[in-house]
Amino acid sequence: MAGLRVLPVIDSRPPSVSWFAGLAPPLGAPAAQPSLLELSGLPDRPSPDAPATTTAAPAWQARPDPRLPDAGPWAASLGLAAVEVVRGRRPIGQLSRWVTEDQLERLAKLAARPPRTIKATARARPVLQARVQSARVQHPGAEVAEAAVHVRIGPLSVPVALRLDAVYDRWLVTALEFGPRG
Repeated sequence: MAGLRVLPVIDSRPPSVSWFAGLAPPLGAPAAQPSLLELSGLPDRPSPDAPATTTAAPAWQARPDPRLPDAGPWAASLGLAAVEVVRGRRPIGQLSRWVTEDQLERLAKLAARPPRTIKATARARPVLQARVQSARVQHPGAEVAEAAVHVRIGPLSVPVALRLDAVYDRWLVTALEFGPRG
């Protein structure tokens, strides 16, 4: 087999457009097309000296400890792993470092349940892969994260709720609940 040939990737991103200071019409725009900034009913442009406005978190939500990793990806991967343990697609030992012992016992009991019986006439279905549809995280405390993870298994949805507490520089699952279909 001949060596692999690597081709360069062409940068296909469109050019960036600044909508405020020194705005010029985009290249290739028809001359008869009016600028969006000339339309009536639009709010006034902010001055270049005005401070940037950001959407602030609700007053009850704390800022997460900056030493901790982002809780969103952690919650998504831990929620997916918990679903895979219950389905029998992942060994429970893989979660031992990230989940408290009492929650591991609950997961082990759920994973040990006998599978639903399938009628003898029914054909075996292909194994569907579980994937994370979405994950939402809020921080009631600086070292606490509460997450809701939506896991899809084919046409089925499995909601997973997690509470993550900080232990040194990582997250530890201290509470784990599956939704009604979980």
